[in-house]
Amino acid sequence: MLLSGTGFSTTPAATGDDVNVRIAGSLCILLLAAAPGAAQTVRVSVVDQASGGPVAGAMVRVEAEDGDLAQAGFSDEHGEIELRLDDPGRYAVGAARAGYLPGADTVEVQASGRATTVLRLRPRPLALDTVTVVASREREVGKQTFERRWAAGNGIYLDSAYVERRRVLFPGELLSSVPGIEVLAEHGTGVRRPVTRRGNQCLAYLVNGLPFYGGWPRWGPLEQTLRSGDVVAVEVYREFDEVPAELQRHARARGRCGLIVYWTEDGWDSPSRGADPD
Repeated sequence: MLLSGTGFSTTPAATGDDVNVRIAGSLCILLLAAAPGAAQTVRVSVVDQASGGPVAGAMVRVEAEDGDLAQAGFSDEHGEIELRLDDPGRYAVGAARAGYLPGADTVEVQASGRATTVLRLRPRPLALDTVTVVASREREVGKQTFERRWAAGNGIYLDSAYVERRRVLFPGELLSSVPGIEVLAEHGTGVRRPVTRRGNQCLAYLVNGLPFYGGWPRWGPLEQTLRSGDVVAVEVYREFDEVPAELQRHARARGRCGLIVYWTEDGWDSPSRGADPD
């Protein structure tokens, strides 16, 4: 017992057991504080409506009631994906893949719960010997060009909501989860760039519909000169067969290649200039 009036506490000195108990209690508090809150998820199975087989590589989007994108990803080889959501509630779930008409459903996700849904996609009908004019290319702005090609159903389209949710250092990292695309670090520089594993395994690039020749002052590769923060949307054509006819001349620069089209704020609301006039 320490004497009172000396500026010291009169509380008996703690024993070793007391100290251990206090330390253990403090650690428990810290662990509880650091542990993530209980999460809710939605599990989606994407299947072919006719065959019932899995549809791999479909983009699955989960949107809140106000239309904001809550989560997105791609179905695996089994046609499945599980997405974690920040908040419970009612969500719209959609899936899209080249060759199929989009599918959608609505789910109610409970707190700390898992909602499940099956999206059955119908194959997109083939239109033969028909030409349809869907827009006037001379008048449409970049956003309209992007949406027109997206509606055609070829390639993979990363819209502004998807891009905004990603936090990446290099533009190519936006493609890191796209099926058929691998993002590799360049030896020596660490620059991460996409590589396609389909077709002739080569890629050409456009920025706002125009070929990219390098940026001032270094005239270096796209991944070192185009800032990821400037990108608002990306069109991904992993092989030549996915490239729209209006862009195929750009994909032939180094053979029959795939094509990546980056859209920035400068081109998003400006007239599109990259399409063939015919």
